[in-house]
Amino acid sequence: MRQSLILVLILGALLLMPKEHTDPAGHAADASSLPTATPVPPVLFMGDSITMGAFVSAPENMFIVRVQRYLKTRGLDATNDTVWTLDPSSDLRAAQKIAASHRRLIIVEIGVHWAAFDAVQFREVYGAMLDCLAGSGATVVVGNIPWLNWPPGTPVYFEMAYYSQIIREEAARRGIAVADLWAATDRRDDAISRPGQPCFASPDCEGDNFHPNDTGHALIAAAFEKALDVALAGPPPANNGRCDFDAYLSALANGRPVPVHR
Repeated sequence: MRQSLILVLILGALLLMPKEHTDPAGHAADASSLPTATPVPPVLFMGDSITMGAFVSAPENMFIVRVQRYLKTRGLDATNDTVWTLDPSSDLRAAQKIAASHRRLIIVEIGVHWAAFDAVQFREVYGAMLDCLAGSGATVVVGNIPWLNWPPGTPVYFEMAYYSQIIREEAARRGIAVADLWAATDRRDDAISRPGQPCFASPDCEGDNFHPNDTGHALIAAAFEKALDVALAGPPPANNGRCDFDAYLSALANGRPVPVHR
């Protein structure tokens, strides 16, 4: 409950910020309100509470703001839109809208909230989402799951390490550059927010022993910048991916197993 309240406060703080080029979240939005006005900003971040900047001490320490500054040095307009989602259904619906929004660059940080899938389902649906985004003609850079204080040697640690590997493999199959967030943060205790470390959402907000802190966001940003160096060096990969997720969405809505086609 406390985490949910803090995330709501963070989202409210981001929405109240002036929407200027230095706005850390741009047009913060959920999947149902993705901006469609033209001209659209060329860069779009798609992610979960980490992309939203949960538990960093100040907005300028969010990884997306750090990446904005990097993109500006590469000649890309640093203005961005951010789509924040927290479950596979909203991720898939957002991907459909993003693919139709004519972006030049899509930066994805999604995965930890997909842990309800088994590994086969995870691979199937994540791959389909990547097909959809890459099929838009945009350059896509995807981050896998960062280490979020899961004790080494435990089942959840190995599960998340494996899901991160699946993201690497599915991106590689499509020629999509990967920011290896797992490798960058694995067992980095100094990268996890802790009680007593302030966060910008509210005066009483403090670390939660789960989300990345300022150090974690700096590591995540550096991993994305490394992947962007690769992705921006050439044209986006050819991809004719479809964005038809009806079967997946129907299964998720009705509590049925997600269909697997490969």
